[in-house]
Parts: sequence; structure tokens; C-alpha cells
Amino acid sequence: MRGGNPQALERLDQLGVVRRSIDYGGYRLLTVDDRALPAPDAPADAAGEDGYVAPRNPVEERLAAVWAEILRLPQVGVHDNFFRLGGDSILSIRVVSRAREAGLGLSLYQMFERQTVAELAAAAAILDPSLGPARDDMDELMTELEGMSEGELDALLAEIPRDEE
Repeated sequence: MRGGNPQALERLDQLGVVRRSIDYGGYRLLTVDDRALPAPDAPADAAGEDGYVAPRNPVEERLAAVWAEILRLPQVGVHDNFFRLGGDSILSIRVVSRAREAGLGLSLYQMFERQTVAELAAAAAILDPSLGPARDDMDELMTELEGMSEGELDALLAEIPRDEE
């Protein structure tokens, strides 16, 4: 249990070894040795709808590694939800700080708005140039742009809204 809040609820046939008991107003209160309890199974809804999906690019890899470190999990998939995995607001602050150390710029607001590795990686500012673009299809986009005629490029640029000064 982190921070006094349960990370999982599970029905058990036995509670484990009692560390001590206390007599209180005619009642005997028992203290359960939580270290003797079996590790809980991961919540069924902790994984994304499609199950585990490994990180697909360097940004997702770093972000998943940060989450796994902070949440003390062996692995985190790109569709896993931070809060369903046991994350909370305090751990979110640690993720933002640790991500910055790992070369990714995130805000606390983004952590709450984009709760999966995939969503957050797409919004992350890349502070470490060795990470390159977060998108896998950047090469495809460049190939497509290189294959366009000058007229097609002008038409594409004309569709982009411009700020009027």
C-alpha cells in the first residue's frame, strides 16, 4: 500500500500471519502482516483495451521506463492508463520531473489530460535531440512531401491557416 490507499482489492481465504493483537474495549484487534500477503494480480482494466503493447519509438520507450520506475512495475505498455496502474497526483509530479531528466518536457496538466504513454509521448516536448521525432511515420511523410510537385506543395501550404497581424 502506498500513501495509505489500497492499490488493489482482492478476496482472500486467509489474511496471513498476525503480527500482534490488541485488546480494545473487550474486542481483540488483530494486525495483519501485509508482507505475508500474496502480491495482488494486476487490475483487469490496468492494461489498455488491446492488452500490452510495447513502446514503438524512443520517446515511448523512455516514457514507459519512467512510468515503470515510478510505479515500480516490471513493464508498462503504451496503452496502459497511468492512474489505473496505481498512479496518483503526487506520482505524476515525480513523472514530470523524471521525464525532464530523461529528455522529455511534460506538464502536470498533460499528465492528467493524456493518461497513456502513447498519448503523452505524442505531446511531449523533446529536450534530448538523440530521441528524434516521436512519430514513426516521419520518414513516410517526408517521402510523400518529396514526391509532390511544386504546385501541390503550394496548394498544401495555402490550406494552412495563418495568423493575421
